[in-house]
Amino acid sequence: IVQLASPVLFSRLPATLKHGLQPLEIDGLVRWIRAPLDRLFTEAQSVLKSDICIDKKKVGYVYPI
Repeated sequence: IVQLASPVLFSRLPATLKHGLQPLEIDGLVRWIRAPLDRLFTEAQSVLKSDICIDKKKVGYVYPI
């Protein structure tokens, strides 16, 4: 099972492997990750009360369309 994918790799995956992957943006760079991002971001933001950053790079959950 794919756990992490670039946009190029994600576009090549069959639908069965795309299922469950969610887009994560780190400083403008999107990666697809298999994780409950909506819940993780909600919990982190309730504690941090500010933007989520890793090594001064803003991290965001790109809500799937």
